[in-house]
Amino acid sequence: MLGFLKGLIPLAVTLVEMPGEGEKKKLAVKEMVSDVLESFNLNIPDLALEMIVDYAIDHIVERFNSSGWKDELQTEEI
Repeated sequence: MLGFLKGLIPLAVTLVEMPGEGEKKKLAVKEMVSDVLESFNLNIPDLALEMIVDYAIDHIVERFNSSGWKDELQTEEI
């Protein structure tokens, strides 16, 4: 299960990336992860999922930001 989330959350973070609105993006990622888990009938208690996903989003975004990934995305769009 954790391996699945480890792949899903970074993908969701990447899909919702846009300038600003951090809390809206975080909510969108949480909803996306919840919807995917539900579609596979994978049940994780809401509180546990909230804690795992919330921590993971913060950690992933911090790592992405320190790697300059946004600069790479902007260069590819031009």
